[in-house]
Amino acid sequence: MKYFSKEDVRKIIQDAFNFIDNGKVVWKDMAFLGHPGFYFFHTKNELDQKIENQLVKDRYDQYDICYTMNSLIKFMLSKYDSHTKVLFSEGRYLPIELKIVDNEVYIINVSSKFNKFKTWKVLEINGVIVSKLLNEIEEICCYSTEEYLRARQVSILEDIDMLRTLPSIDSTTFEFDFLVSDGENSEVISFDINNLVDEVEASFLPENYSYELVNDCVVIHYNACRDKDKMEELIKKISTIHSDKYIIDLRYNGGGDSSIIRPLIEFLKGKMVVVLINEYVFSSGRMALVELKKIGAYVIGTNISTSLNAFGNNPSEYKIDGTELIVKRSSNYFLYDSEYNCESFSKNNFFEYFKDRKALLEPVFISPDLEVKETIDDIVAGRDIQMKMAFQYLEEKFNGKSSV
Repeated sequence: MKYFSKEDVRKIIQDAFNFIDNGKVVWKDMAFLGHPGFYFFHTKNELDQKIENQLVKDRYDQYDICYTMNSLIKFMLSKYDSHTKVLFSEGRYLPIELKIVDNEVYIINVSSKFNKFKTWKVLEINGVIVSKLLNEIEEICCYSTEEYLRARQVSILEDIDMLRTLPSIDSTTFEFDFLVSDGENSEVISFDINNLVDEVEASFLPENYSYELVNDCVVIHYNACRDKDKMEELIKKISTIHSDKYIIDLRYNGGGDSSIIRPLIEFLKGKMVVVLINEYVFSSGRMALVELKKIGAYVIGTNISTSLNAFGNNPSEYKIDGTELIVKRSSNYFLYDSEYNCESFSKNNFFEYFKDRKALLEPVFISPDLEVKETIDDIVAGRDIQMKMAFQYLEEKFNGKSSV
């Protein structure tokens, strides 16, 4: 493993933060000149002092660098920007999927040899109590919603390299031991990262743009704002179906290109639309939700992973030499008004507009019309209670009964 001196790390941080602040990126013939407000909440002098306070060791590896930089980004951007962060360029994951409910971590999917441990609670990882690891993750996580924090926490617990960045985890370890319990019995699940031959069971996530006709209702799965051609193909196909009832499954939509949904929005105008959301809807997924709300869609599910107004749009990345680390940076700030109209700000105009309007930066949230949370048992058993409630809502509306 390569190690870096304190002076090396200071230079790495300064160069990376220079990219965040003013690195030029060209994407789709558009130029992005840096983060709109990296020094809006704290000055460069405050950041420099924070860096010095953080650099207390003489030797660092890339895992130390990642954790340190993310903690500094949180200091600078706090609840306002969940897009700007330091990551590993190649994600490597343990064959386990987790979910947090009431501050407890549960297994919802795992490699087949550990199948009996589904629904079991994770108590420790490598001898460290899970609550301590969750707190360490919170220290490096910029979030405006609890939903994003929980989603990010389980993502890091599943991510081999990001898990190694946590102060309580040995960054040189090749084995992860999960102490798990069903409330009566406790056992240890071990993963050797050099011998991860087993994978988790097939994903329960439907294919993007897939659809089905159920009880005269068209159910469309839109879990990524990508592939414009596929959207055009979808519109052609559903145009041949005679139905006024549509369920748009937006769950797990983490974003992409916010413009891709426009043809679907035009097609759905004047129809009865129900939208399903969960805590993994983020970035352009949130923008898709807003557009659906504007045409009168009824929303079922949980709160999403982002506020309406937030920094976002990271079309490029910065590679940190000598490491496997990359820096993702927001290039715009998105501000919604009470009618869901969105205005975008860049580095050119953000400071001037918000310097006397800081209150507008406080997170504003969009919530479901009907909150429906999945239980751990529902998820593991494949019971889609949110979809069930969507059909129930449509049935009651079309039968003239009161809504759910």
